[in-house]
Amino acid sequence: MGDHDDTKVLMDGKFVDWKDANLHVSTHAFLYGTAVFEGVRAYWNEKEQQLNVWYLKEHCDRLDRNARMMGFDNPPSSLQWQEWIVKLLHENKFKQDVYIRPVVFLGEGTVRVRPTTQKVRSLVFGFVLKKYFEHDGLKCMVSSWVRPQSSVLPPMGKVNGAYANSFLASTEATRAGYDEAIMLNHRGLVSEGPAENFFMVRNGALITPPYSADILDGVTRGHVFELAKDLGVPFLERDIPRTELYAADEMFFCGTGVEIEPIISVDGRKVGEGKPGPITQRIREAFVASIRGATPKYRPRLTPVYPVKKAVVTR
Repeated sequence: MGDHDDTKVLMDGKFVDWKDANLHVSTHAFLYGTAVFEGVRAYWNEKEQQLNVWYLKEHCDRLDRNARMMGFDNPPSSLQWQEWIVKLLHENKFKQDVYIRPVVFLGEGTVRVRPTTQKVRSLVFGFVLKKYFEHDGLKCMVSSWVRPQSSVLPPMGKVNGAYANSFLASTEATRAGYDEAIMLNHRGLVSEGPAENFFMVRNGALITPPYSADILDGVTRGHVFELAKDLGVPFLERDIPRTELYAADEMFFCGTGVEIEPIISVDGRKVGEGKPGPITQRIREAFVASIRGATPKYRPRLTPVYPVKKAVVTR
């Protein structure tokens, strides 16, 4: 299994070795996609010798909200998830940037679409992750695969089964020689990436699709709004037609996993000058400062994993 062999996984609140973190073949979530998950990041601060979880409460609140949206009975609470994530990171003694994946799912039982004997189960694991994409600046294509609308699947939640749609779009883009896809909704309007929220810049304003465009309720998306306000960059949510992609001055994806990633071309057409634009760069620099604890305003969004060492006062 490689780099993960010596890590621990929390399954239903109990530690197990990575190699023993297995599920039964009748697990409902495996057979039918009935699970919701989160992507959470923790960042290592070498100077402070501290691992800080970014937006822990907000991610756990969303996981709890999505589990209830799926109708799961008595899923772990947001507070329980927060405790488990910190406990997992502490147990594994991570001292690098880490990606954390908590999942709540329907477990093993009778094999049928409508669950009868399955219980709600949980797991959370983490692994070292630096950069989501290998290089800076993405070449994207508009996917032929359409984002599901809310009457088909709840796009605002991270439902495991829905990510088959993301897999198809992202794989299509990769096979066509692109880095990632941009997806449209059933009305032909821009929605988001397979696993990222979408922003563009036109005439100095930051623009992103609204919830009605069948997008994820992104935690990082909300933080980008905060950063734009701090920087004095005007921003708005509105519908974006496909053709406007080819007229944008700048463009980027955002998300907990991808962080802030510039898009430099769409369907072979350069975005702006074909390199990360000035507003994108300012947003990204402010984002990096916030997740690394360099911005006092956003320090409260960081949850320390290890005991905070008190300063020694000398006289």
